[in-house]
Amino acid sequence: MVEKNIIFKTKRLEIRKFKLKYITKDYFEWFNDHSVKKFIQFKPKNFSELKKNIKKNIKDKNNLFCGIFYNKIHIGNIKFHNINIKKKEAWIGILIGKKEFRSAGYATEVICEALNFLSKKNFLYTFLNVDRRNRPAIKLYKKCGFKEYKKYKKYITMRSNIFEKKIILGTAQLNSNYGVTNTLDNYLDNSKTLKILKSIHNTYIQEIDTAVNYPFKNKLIKEVKKKVFINTKILTSDVNKINKILNKIKKTYVFKNTFINTIFIHDGWNISSKNGQNLINKLDKLKKLKIIKKIGISCHDANDLQTIIKKPQYDIIQLPYSVVDQRCTKYLKKIKKNNIEIHARSIFLQGALLQKVKTNFYLSKIYDKIKLIGKKRLSFLLSFVLNNNNIDKVIIGVRNKSQLEEILNFTYKIPNQRFCNSLKTKNEKIINPLKWKELKYHER
Repeated sequence: MVEKNIIFKTKRLEIRKFKLKYITKDYFEWFNDHSVKKFIQFKPKNFSELKKNIKKNIKDKNNLFCGIFYNKIHIGNIKFHNINIKKKEAWIGILIGKKEFRSAGYATEVICEALNFLSKKNFLYTFLNVDRRNRPAIKLYKKCGFKEYKKYKKYITMRSNIFEKKIILGTAQLNSNYGVTNTLDNYLDNSKTLKILKSIHNTYIQEIDTAVNYPFKNKLIKEVKKKVFINTKILTSDVNKINKILNKIKKTYVFKNTFINTIFIHDGWNISSKNGQNLINKLDKLKKLKIIKKIGISCHDANDLQTIIKKPQYDIIQLPYSVVDQRCTKYLKKIKKNNIEIHARSIFLQGALLQKVKTNFYLSKIYDKIKLIGKKRLSFLLSFVLNNNNIDKVIIGVRNKSQLEEILNFTYKIPNQRFCNSLKTKNEKIINPLKWKELKYHER
């Protein structure tokens, strides 16, 4: 009989919502194992006490208690507890109870997929407690991306910043003088670009956003010692050069740990044109051949969404979204109903919401409003975007390693909706970079 209560799967396992029928004498015997009892808090004295505790966990609305199964064998449990939807955080605890399944990578497998599960459910942080003496467990959690958060006498609280899974590193500023806040017109050379690329190694960031016409030197990606997925962009006018462009993409992007993830149509507003439809058809063939994983549409103007969402022939849409540019908000739920992934970009308006652009009157005025928040501006701006559960990924651009570190250390806080509404505008001289005189050549 097929179980209908599967929460998620890993390569070898099924994680199922716990049922009382899983409570067996074999399960109870786990707690008589010295290596199990040594590091857990709950130690049932008898079968009845175990059953009572399980019933309590199942009924708790802030818990999600699950069994871990290898085929039909119940080998352990994972509990998501203290779930706080508003704060977008949850705690987890895991136990591989069946002795013969320990030290075989099953716990790592479950935890890594559990973090993916939570990320997809729009959680941003995951916590756990671990006994200070349990060095193998601490090592395992660190391998899964957890870091020490607080230390106590008997245990350590560890935290995983799973919001990093939602971040895509943008490359428009790499190997370039990109950015409206780059008032000194400084060029980001190979050395500085590499420092940024290498700094994603110990993070959950795996996607890199680029475009065929960006000056970014793609060969630098091979210096990143982790699996990297490339999202790139082409124009509808490139429809007859698709094979040539694809060969170029393969030569310049694809290395040992690098894979083509998504090809975006950069001029998404042309999707309904003859060239647009032909390009969609050709990209669809590449997708069926598994040369690319997904087809994307890049939207620059919220007004274009009315046309773009009528005929969803794509997997991802990339659109501008920030506390000052909320024009796309009314379309997001409709887009998600079609199972389309939403990537938000321009969330800092090229940094103009974080640093005053004195040469631009309109950007200066909007910055002065946001400046009232003080030093927590970055956290406020990022929190606003991540607070919207329809946003799947966020494209972030930085000009140095410290800027990326600041983003990765941000603190989520539920944004004040009234203040957010006071900042939104439809003034294109603010929200449309194409209207800025400071715009650099490759951004047009």
